[in-house]
Amino acid sequence: ALGRATAGVAHDVNNLLAAMRCRCDLLEKQVAGEARDDVACLRVAAEHASAIVEQLVRLARGPGRDPGRRATDAPATVPSEALAALAPILGHLAGERVRLELDLRDDGRRAAIAPPCFDQLVVNLVANARTAMPEGGTLHLTADLEHADAARARALGVAPGEYVVLTAADTGCGIDVRTREQIFEPWFTTGADAGRSGLGLATVAALVGAARGAVEVVSGAGAGAPFAIGHPLRPAG
Repeated sequence: ALGRATAGVAHDVNNLLAAMRCRCDLLEKQVAGEARDDVACLRVAAEHASAIVEQLVRLARGPGRDPGRRATDAPATVPSEALAALAPILGHLAGERVRLELDLRDDGRRAAIAPPCFDQLVVNLVANARTAMPEGGTLHLTADLEHADAARARALGVAPGEYVVLTAADTGCGIDVRTREQIFEPWFTTGADAGRSGLGLATVAALVGAARGAVEVVSGAGAGAPFAIGHPLRPAG
């Protein structure tokens, strides 16, 4: 029932987003300079919103539908390139009080996750960090390479090998042990009164799991919340 209701709402929302994208395409032909860049950002944001709506439908229908299946079927992503391209949108999403820092050290290696899925999980992580820092702070996004040996891989529940690791570390309020055990559950949220759905981190977990990656959170109350997400490298060719 939830899946059918969500699909109905998603259909209407996607129609609105399609109209927004069309208008943006028209506006880009009529303006120049900074105004054109702003319109391009709006169009990209609408495209990401469409991807989020699609993921919401998959998540609502249940795990049997494999909500992130396309992550392993579609072309790979170069995280450093994706983060650099997303930077203007992420800056707006983080808000004026949050300083966004990028540290790109993945040497242009490709991660086995589709670009829309990678973009979506980054947007969700930034939105989560913004909520954790209502008075402002710093969000540090890092793309790096890491080798997971047998012991490390076993602890994370993944296969040993080389991974591209995306780390999102904020200077917010942190996450206590009890909350950390539930943050990836669908619909769980500590901010229902603020209009939060509890789907952001659940979506992140679904996308990463479908790409055969892992999410690690090391945080305590008042200590910020670094999320480390490892994606296996996509073989060349």
